Amino acid sequence: LNSYSDMPLLDVASDENNVTTILVENHKKQVEEFAKREAEEKKKLEAERIAAEKVSKVSSNGYLPPEHYNYLQEKVDAYGLDIKKTLAVMKHESNFDANAVSSTNDYGYFQINTVNHNRLSDLLGTPNKPLDPYVNIDWGTYMLQDLYKHWSEQGLSGSELDDAVMSSYNKGLTGFKKYGKATAYLEKWRTA
Repeated sequence: LNSYSDMPLLDVASDENNVTTILVENHKKQVEEFAKREAEEKKKLEAERIAAEKVSKVSSNGYLPPEHYNYLQEKVDAYGLDIKKTLAVMKHESNFDANAVSSTNDYGYFQINTVNHNRLSDLLGTPNKPLDPYVNIDWGTYMLQDLYKHWSEQGLSGSELDDAVMSSYNKGLTGFKKYGKATAYLEKWRTA
């Protein structure tokens, strides 16, 4: 190249347009990727909100939270209880409200009266916390299995056994022996 005329001409305008085009395209890609990530995050948060809402509705509309149900299932299996019958007690007693406290001083899922709290806490080695759902499940399932054991040893079986257990659960052993079946309780328990 001997002179300026031999040099290739730079098309500055064209190069600037190419750089601008590349920058604009890169920026568009970044914006699209950001929008896509943001949409995915919103979708994920919405799914989490819906799931939490479902759990909240399930818990407040008469069902156990999954972790409480799983714990109950373990206790029912360990004691040889029937899960449906046990859930019917809980439904009838508290409508699955772990924080239920009655005017007669009955607490939690199984509505266990204060006269039983110290004895059950000592016997089972649990904290004396009747509104702790796990403690309440421990106590309630123990009481049911103890009543089933007592009445089975008396020779009862089938619906006669269920009637004696549920009436005793409702009235206490002495109350059942003195006054007989808790017919209204049994009817509600059976339809729970």
